[in-house]
Amino acid sequence: MNIIKSIQARWRNGQKGAVLVLTALLLPTFVALTGFAVDGGNYYYQRSRMQNAADAAALAGANEYVNQIKKDPKSSQNTLRYWADRVAKRYVNGAYHNLEKDEDVDISTDLKSGSKPSGTSAAAVTTSNTYYTVTLEKDVPLHFLAYFLGDTYPASVHSNAKILTTATNTEKSFSGPLPPYLFVFKKKLSNVNSIENPDTLDKKGQIITTFDGKVIYTDPNYNPSIEYSTQRHDLAALFTDRARKEGLSVNEALAHGQSVYDPDTGKDTANGYWSSATRNSYDYNSFPEWIQHSFIDSKNYDSYDQNYQSLNVQAIEKTTNHLQKYDSGNINITIDKEIQGDINTPVIIQTPEHGSVININLNADTRRPVFIYCPGGSDSEQTMQVHMNLNGHTFRGVVWAPYINDEGVLINANGGTFSGSIIASSINLQGGRGTFKYENFFDSGSGSGSGSGSSSSTSSTATYNVALVSDRDMV
Repeated sequence: MNIIKSIQARWRNGQKGAVLVLTALLLPTFVALTGFAVDGGNYYYQRSRMQNAADAAALAGANEYVNQIKKDPKSSQNTLRYWADRVAKRYVNGAYHNLEKDEDVDISTDLKSGSKPSGTSAAAVTTSNTYYTVTLEKDVPLHFLAYFLGDTYPASVHSNAKILTTATNTEKSFSGPLPPYLFVFKKKLSNVNSIENPDTLDKKGQIITTFDGKVIYTDPNYNPSIEYSTQRHDLAALFTDRARKEGLSVNEALAHGQSVYDPDTGKDTANGYWSSATRNSYDYNSFPEWIQHSFIDSKNYDSYDQNYQSLNVQAIEKTTNHLQKYDSGNINITIDKEIQGDINTPVIIQTPEHGSVININLNADTRRPVFIYCPGGSDSEQTMQVHMNLNGHTFRGVVWAPYINDEGVLINANGGTFSGSIIASSINLQGGRGTFKYENFFDSGSGSGSGSGSSSSTSSTATYNVALVSDRDMV
């Protein structure tokens, strides 16, 4: 009997050992299966989120690429890529985020060109493909599978947006864009009384003159004189209207974000509080060429006055183009009432090339844009001056006078607003509180009454189509 009990005990103990061995062998399998269910599901979920974000970013970036090239077909690939990347990132974890704003994800982009599709060899129509690609990478944390694969496992997705460009050769009317800057100057920018209480920079509400638009100087061989404030020579900032509206002190505005202006629209894309003048290039021939072709050579205007010493606003008929040309003498123009007609159709005032002072006094808003066109060339400096008194009103327009003498363009704001562009050798701003802002009068194809159409040339009109494509469809 004892022998039988001993055998039974040993058999039971052997079973226990077998269970332990079996458990040791099967436990990793159970963990792996659980890991595939939990960590694998989470990994799939994370990749799905990333793919949705990549698709949205690729489409947004490609559309921004198209928007920018429509604004300026001469934009470089680097410029187009910059704006496309900037918008694309907003759709990942930026302003329009598909992922969490603080999510640790690597974003990379690429621009690729495809071959011309077959069947598009006609001389009048050409097509090309550009592919904007967004790639997202992140490490997905693991829990059950960490024993086998480590704490994280990399996830990578990408999305391709095809930008199909179809260009058709057409006859187009001659046109020239307005300068995409608030101020363009060569020698001097002077701003008098831009701030109140200049002895301290910590007083609330001391910013009284504001600038919303990009300011550039152009001569690479000349160091211009820039007085951001004649009261404080240590101050190098052009404050925006936002800084004034929020009643900030100078130091508070400087501590806030700097302005970043879109070179095409002149708008503050960063919604900042101040900016500074920067060196850049500008084609001084584009704007006068447009004026010359559109108005003067072609006689493409409906109302024309010559050698009048004041602008007869009532003589300008509604929805008509108007040229007022002066051949000699000083010019005194007083605007006593708003100029009626198409609000985007300009009134052109052409001054003599030499020996004049043009005085412009506003007793009312201009309403329509007024272009002060001072002809001349870089071979000779004009001995004329441009003086403008805003008197609390709004002047919409452009002063194009890059070749006048060092006196340059003088503007007395006196609480008024200048909306447009000034291109001059020197720009002097006086008169206390002033608002200076860039305005593009012919944005989005406006300006149909601007007098364009006086000459034509063969050009290419492009249409664009944006769509997501797979890798195998990229040709």
